[in-house]
Amino acid sequence: MDELQIRLVLRFSVPKDGLTVNGILKGLEEQTPLILSILLEMIFRSLEERAVGRMTQEYPGHYMSNGHQPNARKLITHFGAFRYRMIQMIDIHTGKTIVPLAQTLAMVPYKQYQAKALESSIGLAIHLPIVKPAAKSYGSGDKDQARARRIVGSRSCLRPTGSGLP
Repeated sequence: MDELQIRLVLRFSVPKDGLTVNGILKGLEEQTPLILSILLEMIFRSLEERAVGRMTQEYPGHYMSNGHQPNARKLITHFGAFRYRMIQMIDIHTGKTIVPLAQTLAMVPYKQYQAKALESSIGLAIHLPIVKPAAKSYGSGDKDQARARRIVGSRSCLRPTGSGLP
């Protein structure tokens, strides 16, 4: 396993008086997306340099730098949209353009990386009709889904009015 070392300096403006714990936490909460996007950019840059170095070392004279991608790759994450222009390499023999970071990270186009979205769906998977009878499964699955989303749907979602169901 490789290790990346990132040195990060954070500077915050702190009022001289009237400072509370809630104020500090609110300030950190507001800055978290910016901090995480900077960390992700630094990690991407480091991994990209490593991937390019590995390619040129394993195949000397086979790949040539071709600048950066014209458009930034947009990743939708749980902390907001993240854009990054990746380095391109060109294969001298075939003329194909290769993006080393995309190959290293096995990046799939149009995929969203949201950890929180995956968490609740895994919990709902245990309520499939195979585990419980179909009539109970939908109701209990709906309750768990509402709990996971922290919202509650109306009863008409489960039983439409005028359908004759109890």
